[in-house]
Amino acid sequence: MRLFFYGEGLRFLDKIRLNYRPNYQPIQITFKDRPLFLADADSFLGAYKEIFLDQVYAFSSSTDEPVIVDCGANIGLATIFFKLLYPRSRVLAIEADPKIVELLRKNIASFDFRDVEVIHAAVWNTDAPVAFAVEGGASGHIAAPTEFSASTIVPAWRLKGRLQEKIDFLKLDIEGAEFDVLEDCREELRWVENIFVEYHSAVDSKQTLARVLSILSEAGFRYYIREALPSPARLFLERNQLGRMDLQLNIYGCRSRADSPSS
Repeated sequence: MRLFFYGEGLRFLDKIRLNYRPNYQPIQITFKDRPLFLADADSFLGAYKEIFLDQVYAFSSSTDEPVIVDCGANIGLATIFFKLLYPRSRVLAIEADPKIVELLRKNIASFDFRDVEVIHAAVWNTDAPVAFAVEGGASGHIAAPTEFSASTIVPAWRLKGRLQEKIDFLKLDIEGAEFDVLEDCREELRWVENIFVEYHSAVDSKQTLARVLSILSEAGFRYYIREALPSPARLFLERNQLGRMDLQLNIYGCRSRADSPSS
């Protein structure tokens, strides 16, 4: 039982239903008076709190028509947040999971948003198809070699080739692929005004945080870091772990106006 009773935009009955819903069972609720289609109650509740209550993606723009790239869009909560914040924004939403991308499309249609393009693909450093480990919620990821037998092949979408104009906000939540993607498009990051990177450290894999921060710094961003997965006080004795991840950080990359990309 999740004991989830806070939050605006949700009906009380839906809060009760979500509280008792088993994991990975799709459910339709009402959100801000619109039908919303979910893949997993736990994934929704965590993302809802982060996006709509904590407002981790809130940003100011010099235009009321900002260009936003949502990498790892899942069911579309971030895209909904961006479109409510800036109704005239242009949003590109990319999601790899074949089933979840259909929920993303249904949710965008439910809110009757315009200027939102949905792409079914895994954000990666090549356009060649990749093996994708489907998790059923928010943790699907490009498959490791040990996961190939249980993975599915999906199209890939190379971010590097798409950064050819000013991007007002780039969200990168791609479950461990962030370093490879950032490394591939480090020169093109000059086009990006604001960047949000959810950094993932998989258990028993080499950590790349220092290299991610170096790329952001060299691209002209001033970065700020907050824990997305809280660590226990006795870290030498205990470790928190969420699925295959033992560290998750929210990294905010900001520019001064003097360092803003060319229009």
